[in-house]
Amino acid sequence: MRALSLETDGVSSPISHLVNSPSLAVLREVIAVRAELWVTGTGGSMWPTIADGDRVLMRVLTRSPARGDIVLLDVSGRPTAHRVLAISAGKVTTSGDACHVVDPTVAVEALAGLAVVRDRQGTLTSLALTSEFGMSALLRGMWWTARAQAARLWRRSFTMKGAA
Repeated sequence: MRALSLETDGVSSPISHLVNSPSLAVLREVIAVRAELWVTGTGGSMWPTIADGDRVLMRVLTRSPARGDIVLLDVSGRPTAHRVLAISAGKVTTSGDACHVVDPTVAVEALAGLAVVRDRQGTLTSLALTSEFGMSALLRGMWWTARAQAARLWRRSFTMKGAA
């Protein structure tokens, strides 16, 4: 999920003018003040978990990130929502579900938010283990997470076979 638009009080406005490094700082500040923020993503890096046009609710990161969480961070100067692959010594490695390469490792403190739910055409899917949005949203989220993990494992085994 590369480009984001900001939604405040139900009104969406593009934040393409915030593409440089201050953009993540602005998003971090808005999330910190409001405790949560709806963003709309474009791009295919998190497909199929987050598709072009999906709305994603970002919240303040109140705990250490866990493997599998989708977090908001800066990737190549752009605010990006990607999945946590590994955490080691205060550093986090992330990648998009549809990406074949991992992002540069960043410090945990560099993360701006945690994705908790996706809204795709009115259907909520939990992106974090919470029943706050109902059991159907939680079960859909668990299914999407399992699907993303299976696809990543398949791609990894396919790449290993090609290298042999």
